[in-house]
Order: sequence, then C-alpha cells, then structure tokens
Amino acid sequence: MKYIITADDFGLSKSTNDAIYDVIEKGVITSTNVMVNMPYFEEAVKLRKEFSKVSIGLHWNLTTGFPLSDQSEVPTLVDDNGEFWGFEVFKKKLKQNKISYKDIEKELSKQLKKYTKALGKPDYWNTHNHIQMLPKLFRICVKIAKQNQVMIMRNNYKIYSNKTPFVGLCKNIIIRGMYSYAKVNKMHYIDGMLCFSDPDQKLEIDTYKNKKKQTVEVILHIAKELDSPYFGSLQKQRMDEYNFITSKFVNYKDKFKLASFKD
Repeated sequence: MKYIITADDFGLSKSTNDAIYDVIEKGVITSTNVMVNMPYFEEAVKLRKEFSKVSIGLHWNLTTGFPLSDQSEVPTLVDDNGEFWGFEVFKKKLKQNKISYKDIEKELSKQLKKYTKALGKPDYWNTHNHIQMLPKLFRICVKIAKQNQVMIMRNNYKIYSNKTPFVGLCKNIIIRGMYSYAKVNKMHYIDGMLCFSDPDQKLEIDTYKNKKKQTVEVILHIAKELDSPYFGSLQKQRMDEYNFITSKFVNYKDKFKLASFKD
C-alpha cells in the first residue's frame, strides 16, 4: 500500500500553516491543499517555491469564512453579515433549494482563478467539509475542474484499516456511483481514503499497516495551537494529530511507501 499523507486547510490560520510547514520539513506530509479565502493563503506562494515535490491542491470552500465574491453577487451563499453559512445550515438550505447553483459556480470559479493566479494550476482539487459529496455539487465541481483542466481529485471512497463496517459499505456504494460520473469526465483519482472504525485508531501507528496493493490518502487536520474561530468541531483533534504525526509517525515513515498526487 502507498500512502499520500495530506494536511487539509492550509491558509486557515498561522498555527495551521506552521504545523504543515513543520511536518513537510520532517518528510512526512506529501500533500496539502489551500483555502484561498482564508487570511493566511498568501503563505502558499512560499510553500510552492520551497517544496516542489509536495502536491498542493485547491481546497474549495463554501462553508467557512467570507467568500471572494461580493455579497450581492452570491446572496444565497451568505448570511446577513456576508459570511458563508456554516456546513449544517448550508446543507439544509441546499436540500430546501434555497442555494443558487449559479452562486456556487461563480464563487468556486473565483477561488480557482485566485489560486491559479498565485500558484499556477492546482495539482488536484477537493472541498472543505467534503461538500462535493452533497447532491448536485459533485457535478458542478467536476464541471469547473474539467473546464480548467484540473483533472486530479480526491477520492472519498472509504478504505478501512480493518473490517469495513456496514455503514461504510453502504456509503461506498453511493460513492462509487458518483465517481463513475467523474471517470466518464476523465477525472483521475487514487483508490480512496484510509479510514478507521474507531477515530482514536488514527493516532495508533499499528492501524496504518496494510498489505493491500492500493494507494490511499490519509487526511490530517493539524495545528500547533487553537488560534482560529474557524476550527469548528476539530479543536483538540488538530493538536492531537499534529503531535501524533511529529512524535510517532515520523519515526516509522521509512517503513511506509509515501506518495503524492504528482506521482
């Protein structure tokens, strides 16, 4: 098994960026992705120059912070303060047909344009809160990515470190159906993401060992301290994952076949 170790949310906060820089320098993280509407996005320019072998993707975001578009341009995406609805509200409004798909396309296109202007074409794309897995958003994301020739994407198919639970099996059936659309549109993606039946297993090195001949993505959310109002439910978990990857995984990294989206 080959492992792409990805740190999501570059640009979200200073401590997030510092943590990602630190772990890249230690030779563990092979991939990260950038939230272009966040306050520390510009540091990604330095990241691209210093670590050419690291995959740097676009982390499309419609649920955290403020959009790049003016409030008047994307009124269905924002609250009265001009800030994105949180994920749960966004999901509910989408289900109620209160979100405009034109607004979504407009904002996603602006984010891709800003990324490309600063960093060149993304090595791959995915979305914050996995919003591409919501109805209709998947096809919109694939459409915009294809139009701009960003042809590598995250695969949300769940590959468990041990026995796959029944719920996981059911979700994977749906995911495979969605990704058949991506395949028809010439999108490229790896075998899936490594998941754990118990979240605490993510912090145990033994649960990563697997002899299957697959390429999987391990998704991390890391930070050195709690310095952002946008960390959401992932508060202590970000610091726990940072401590794990720097104190445990780093000592065993040579026993794993690390890869990136550039391979």
